[in-house]
Amino acid sequence: MNVRRWMGPALMLLGLVIVGGVSQGQEKFEWTTFKKEGKPFYQELYTETKQTMKVSDVTFNQTQKQTFWFEWTPEGEKGGEYVVKQKIVGLKMDIDIGGNKINYDSRDKNPPQNPMTQFFKELEKATFTLKIDPATMKVKSVDGVEELIGKLAKVNKSMEPLLKEILSKEAVSQMSDPMFAIGPGKDDKGKTWTKKSELKMGPIGTYDTTNVFKIESEKDKKATLSVKTDLTYKIPSADAAKKGGLPFKILEASLKSSEGKGTIVFNKDKGRVEGADLKVKLEGDLKVEISGMTTSVNLVQEQEVKLKETTKEEIEKGKK
Repeated sequence: MNVRRWMGPALMLLGLVIVGGVSQGQEKFEWTTFKKEGKPFYQELYTETKQTMKVSDVTFNQTQKQTFWFEWTPEGEKGGEYVVKQKIVGLKMDIDIGGNKINYDSRDKNPPQNPMTQFFKELEKATFTLKIDPATMKVKSVDGVEELIGKLAKVNKSMEPLLKEILSKEAVSQMSDPMFAIGPGKDDKGKTWTKKSELKMGPIGTYDTTNVFKIESEKDKKATLSVKTDLTYKIPSADAAKKGGLPFKILEASLKSSEGKGTIVFNKDKGRVEGADLKVKLEGDLKVEISGMTTSVNLVQEQEVKLKETTKEEIEKGKK
């Protein structure tokens, strides 16, 4: 089914530029990491997605397990902005689409060859420069995306229009903006606050997210927060649906999260999010037009995201 073939690579790109949580200058959750030029630190971002699509009486199952290892280098404040370099120093993919498996590990000197091998190799080389507003801790721009699009388009020319849409300057800034944002809100234990965001993915559609945060405990310079997530999907506008070169068109959708929860750990000494574990279940129905024919699809998608700090040595231990 062409829908699944195209959506897989598109969804992988969502893991590329994620800051991992920024507050808006509150004393207890102040991001001091980026204030001055400093040594690189490393993060491991693991995402597991299980998807079940029912079309008529046929069920399609898809599982994606992807790990990105990031190197972050704070360059301090320049021209009234915090400048941070982000580099993908490794990635691992385990994908099963209806029994068809694709595996890749950048730490393997001789990775198995498959249709996505070169695509993954280009992702591994990606480097970005983020510029952040110190007053609001909002990502103002991300440099290096155009270069990545050019390299990925050489691997799969047919995906170039879609890549330009989902990796537009606006979309990348939204993806880079605090995925695990923990502000603004109250610092007091037991208090809650809400953060809303909108992620526009061009011809794929828009995701509206509402996160409700609550401080559960504070110990040893670390604050543990719970988060409840409400996610709603909206179909693309008529204009957006024309772009991207997709072989299908989403006509109707009633997708909404039925579950969404997790925890976040903020290290006050380091001045950054140290870890997170989030789970979201999205389900509902879609009507998709393929080659002039309308098809009804029932979708159930379960996703878990885990973020943790690591070291360069730990990453390199996995080399084969």
